[in-house]
Amino acid sequence: MKRFNQSKRESGFSLIEVTMVLFLSAIVLTALTSSLITIMKGSYSLNNYSDMVASAKKGRYQFTEDVGQSSEIMYSDSTNFIIWKPLSITAYQYPYNLSYWTKIEYEYDSVAKTLVRTQNDSIVTTLMRGVEALSFSYYTQVGNSTVKRIDTKKIQMDATLERVNGLESNTYEISTRCSMRNLSIGN
Repeated sequence: MKRFNQSKRESGFSLIEVTMVLFLSAIVLTALTSSLITIMKGSYSLNNYSDMVASAKKGRYQFTEDVGQSSEIMYSDSTNFIIWKPLSITAYQYPYNLSYWTKIEYEYDSVAKTLVRTQNDSIVTTLMRGVEALSFSYYTQVGNSTVKRIDTKKIQMDATLERVNGLESNTYEISTRCSMRNLSIGN
């Protein structure tokens, strides 16, 4: 009787073949994991940036609305101001009756890095977060800088927002100048 010699190939995989498959699988898995981590970091960074831009737009929109409807500036410096905003068109018929007016205060908190809007000393809204720098500037109708409240016809807000994500940081800058409805047009 003749015995047939079966080659080693027919009986299974060699140790070298199994090792090579495991090695190549590890390389592919490492590449996939690295790609997934990169995509997740990019997604987080994009969400962070989108949140920062939305915060800036919200603050700019509210600022423009308030200043555009305001009638008088009560207090002003480089980081905050207080204005009067009418509740309705009736307020202009009764300019000295405060029940027709709303007191609005904008205040930049450099420690908390926020821009806060306070209405009638009670309703507090945080308009922007992550504000690295913010300043308010005041201008006459013709665009000259002023420190006198009576001459103020325009208010400008300049802000720099920043979000830090690990080693990366996103920065967004806005600058908005808005005319007030107040007082007679002059210098």
